[in-house]
Amino acid sequence: MPALAAESAGASTATEAATATQAASSTEQTTASSATQQSDSQQTTATSDTQTGEKSDASATATTTPTTTVSATTPTTGETAGSGSTDATSTTSTTQDTSSSATADTSSSATADTSSSTTTDSSSSSQTDASQTHPATIATTAHVQGTGWQPESAQGTVAGTTGQGKRLEAVKISVKAPDGTTYADSDVRYRAHVQNVGWQQWVSGGQVAGTTGRSLRLEALQIELRDGSDLARDYEVWYRAHVQNVGWMAWTNQGPVGSTGRGLRLEAIEVMLVRRGEDHPTSDGTAFLDGTYVSIAGHVQNTGWTAATSANGQTVGTTGKGLRLEALRAHVGNAYLSGDVQIQAHVQNQGWQGWTSGGGTAGTTGKGLRIEAVRIQLTGDLQQHYDVWYRAHVQTLGWMGWTKNGDVCGTTGLAGRMEGLQVVLTPKGAAAPSAAGQAVSFSHLDAQQVEYAVSPVNGQWESNVQNGNLAGSTGQGKALRAFRVQRAGDTSTLAGDVQYRAFVQNKRWLGWMSDDAEAGTSGQGLRLEAVQMRLTGELAKYFDVYYQAHSSDYGWLDWAKDGQTAGTAGYAKAIEALRVKLVLKGTDTTDRTTRPAVVKTSVRKDGNTWKVYGEDGSVYNLGTIAMNTRYINQVSEGAIEGCEAASLLMALWSKGYLTNVSYKTFLTWMPYASDGNPNHGFVGTPYVNGPQIDTMMMPAVTSWGARYAHTKNMTGCSDEDLINELVQGHPVVVWTSVFFRPSKLVHYWWGNYKTQNHVMTLLGFNPHTNQFYVADPYMAGKEWVSWNTFMQTWHVLRGAVSVW
Repeated sequence: MPALAAESAGASTATEAATATQAASSTEQTTASSATQQSDSQQTTATSDTQTGEKSDASATATTTPTTTVSATTPTTGETAGSGSTDATSTTSTTQDTSSSATADTSSSATADTSSSTTTDSSSSSQTDASQTHPATIATTAHVQGTGWQPESAQGTVAGTTGQGKRLEAVKISVKAPDGTTYADSDVRYRAHVQNVGWQQWVSGGQVAGTTGRSLRLEALQIELRDGSDLARDYEVWYRAHVQNVGWMAWTNQGPVGSTGRGLRLEAIEVMLVRRGEDHPTSDGTAFLDGTYVSIAGHVQNTGWTAATSANGQTVGTTGKGLRLEALRAHVGNAYLSGDVQIQAHVQNQGWQGWTSGGGTAGTTGKGLRIEAVRIQLTGDLQQHYDVWYRAHVQTLGWMGWTKNGDVCGTTGLAGRMEGLQVVLTPKGAAAPSAAGQAVSFSHLDAQQVEYAVSPVNGQWESNVQNGNLAGSTGQGKALRAFRVQRAGDTSTLAGDVQYRAFVQNKRWLGWMSDDAEAGTSGQGLRLEAVQMRLTGELAKYFDVYYQAHSSDYGWLDWAKDGQTAGTAGYAKAIEALRVKLVLKGTDTTDRTTRPAVVKTSVRKDGNTWKVYGEDGSVYNLGTIAMNTRYINQVSEGAIEGCEAASLLMALWSKGYLTNVSYKTFLTWMPYASDGNPNHGFVGTPYVNGPQIDTMMMPAVTSWGARYAHTKNMTGCSDEDLINELVQGHPVVVWTSVFFRPSKLVHYWWGNYKTQNHVMTLLGFNPHTNQFYVADPYMAGKEWVSWNTFMQTWHVLRGAVSVW
C-alpha cells in the first residue's frame, strides 16, 4: 500500500476491499505462473529470463557507468526518445519484495468537503460534483515473462510480479472515468525503455508500451497526464517500480521510474491517480537510476573510426601510443529528455571549426590533421538538467583536468596532439568526475608567450618583440652588447621563469638573469658573443625554450634549446640578432638544431676517456662520430691516380656542397701545376699509373677546396687536433698509404713526400674502440680501421686538410 502523507476517514473499508481483490488476483497469478513455469524455463534466447533470474539479466556483470540519480522531484520531461541500452545486467543483490501487498487508499476523497469551493459555471460545477462523488482511477495491465497478459490491476495495486525474478515486457494503462466527467484514456500517456531498443515513442488510450513475443525486458517507464486536460487539472499521477536487485524504488509524479544503462529488468509497477491538494505517496528516495550518457566515437591515426563508447567516462582514442585523434562524433544514449550534444574541434592548420550535432563529424578524416582541443555542450532539456564534463589526454601533458559545458579542453597555439578523450554526464550542479590518472590540474593550455629586447653596442634599447620574432638586425654589422627576456601574457596556468645569461667579449659567462633584467654589459663597448637560456618550475616540465643567434660571418646559426649555447665562443664573433620562443615538449618542429653554436674546442684523453673542452666552458665525454657521404671508387671511374680529387669531393658532399656534381666533372675542374710543383696543383695525370709522380699536395688541395667551401690546411697537427676537427663536424682529407701499407718519408726539390702515398677522407672516430672511420676511394669503400693501422701511415707526413 502506498505510504500516505496522512490518513483519512473511511480508509479501513477501502483497504479491506482492495486487499481482497488483490489476494484473488495474486492467487490467479501464482497458478498461471506455475502452469507456465516448465515452458518458460526452456527458453534459450540470450535475452530471456528464467523464473529465478534470466541469464541475460541476472548473470551478466554490472556496468561501471557512473550513477546519475534522478529524484522524485525531477522536472517534467520532454518527448525525445533516446537510444537503446546495451549494458550488461547487475548481479550485486537479490530482488526484494518490500510492499507487494500495498493497496491504494482512495476513499478519503469521498469525504472531501466541496461546500467551500466557489463555482460560477453550472457545467463546471456538475463536472466537479461528479468527479468528487465518483473519483477517477487508473488501471494497469502487465505482460509478464512466462505468463503473458495478466488481468487488469486496479489503481494502486501491483501490476507484474515480485520475488519471482520475472521481467515485465509490456504494459497498457487506461483511465476509469466516472459518469458526468470528460476524463478519457487519452489524458494519460506513457512510454517504455526497452532492452536493446531504448526509449519508445509515447502512447496513450490503453495502447501497448513495450514488446510482446520478443522476450525483451522493460527497464524504465515514464507516465504523465496530458497538459491542458481536465484530468491533469484535477489529478496527479503517481507511480513507482520494482526493479531487479533493487526492489521497490521511490514514488514519483514526474519523470521516469526504473533504470537505464544497467540492464536491470522492471518486475512490477504501481500506478495511482491522486486528486490535487490531497494526500499522496511519500517521495523519499530514488525513483530512477539514470543511465543517460554521451557516446563518443573517434577517428584515430593509423586506425580509423573506433567503436563508440557505451557508458560515461570511457576513453575514446588511445594513451601511451603517440597516436593523434583526427575526428570525433557524439550522440546521447538512453536519454529521456529532449536535446542533443554538440561538439566543436580545434584542428591543426584550421583552428576552430563550427559546432556539430546529431552525430556529425568534428575534425577531419583522410588529411592526417590532429585535433588539438574540443568544446562540448548540451542543448534542450538536457542542458537544463545535466552538466557534460570532459577531459583530454594530450601529448607531453597526459590527462588534463575536467571542464564542462562548452569550455575549452586541450591545447591551442601549441601544436599539441590530442590523443584521448573522456566524457561524463552528471546531474546539474554535481561535482566533477574523479581526477584519477590526472597529470595536470588545468583543462586548457594556450600558447605561452615570451618577450625580449636587445641593445646594440653604443646604442639604445630596442622595442620588445615576442615569440620568435627578430630582435636586432642582420646585414648591418651591428654588434649587440646586452639583451633581456621575460614571460608575457597569462602566466597563471604554469609557474616558472625564463633564465638567461650572456657570454661577453673578454669576460666569458656572466651570471644568470631573469624577469627582464639586463644580461650583458653597459658603457664598455664589449660585444655579446653567445647566450644560454633555460626554464624553471612547471614551465620547464612541459616546455622547451628555443633561441637562435645571428652571428657575424656565420649568419643565422641553428636553434639552441634548454641551456645550450647559441652564438660563438673562441672566435671573437658578435651576435647581431636574437629570436626566442617557447615550445611544448615533444611537439613536431621543423627548426634545425644541429649547429646552434660555433665553439672552439680541444680534445684530450683523460685516462681511458676522451673529453671535449669548449671555449664556452662546456666539458663532456666524446661520443662516436660518423659523418656520411656518397662513396667514389676512383678505379671504376677510370682515374686510378685521382685519389686527391675523389677524397676532396667526398668531403664536400658530406657538408652539402657540389652534391649535383659528378666525380668525372670534378676532375675536369682540377687545377694543374705548370711548374711541376704539386704544392701548386696536380702533377702528372690522374688517368694513368706511370713511373712518374702523379699527385697533388696539401696546399694545392686546400686552395682548390676553398673555391667551394671553408678549408684549412691542418698538416703537421697533433692527433688530438685531428680528432677535434671531427668534433667540429669537419671531414678531413688525409694523406695515408695504399691499403695502409708501411711507408716512409722521401724528399724532393719541392718538399716532402712519402712512399705508397694515397689520399682518403676521414669521416669519424669511435673513442670507445679507438677506431677511425674513412672513405677510401681506392676500391676499399667506407670502413672502420684501428688506431694503429691509421696512425702508422698518417704519422709519416701528417698531411690533413679540413673542410666545412
